[in-house]
Amino acid sequence: MVVDGARLEAPSRPPPGTIGGLLRRSWDANKPLTLLGVSMVGLLLITVPLIFLDAREITGVRAWIKPTKFAVSGAIYAFTFLWMLSFIRGRRRGWGSWPGSQPAPSSWR
Repeated sequence: MVVDGARLEAPSRPPPGTIGGLLRRSWDANKPLTLLGVSMVGLLLITVPLIFLDAREITGVRAWIKPTKFAVSGAIYAFTFLWMLSFIRGRRRGWGSWPGSQPAPSSWR
């Protein structure tokens, strides 16, 4: 698109201060942890309405409370670990990112 003789191009990446920018930076830093965190947020979006829609109880507690707490704690863990990895300078790619990738697959058991 050309405006007043200057060519304008759409930005290829979201601005850094937005959720999209943070997710892009997280994805670039560590894909498995970002996938784990986003999956837990998705699970949270599914389980919160089910707390109110499903009246089943297990030992006096709504059936969807435990999966909701699991999703909250998993998301907090993944995004906190990603945040802490951002403070490590000179981190190598490949085998150097292995410790950050370990928590994601081990939580899928």
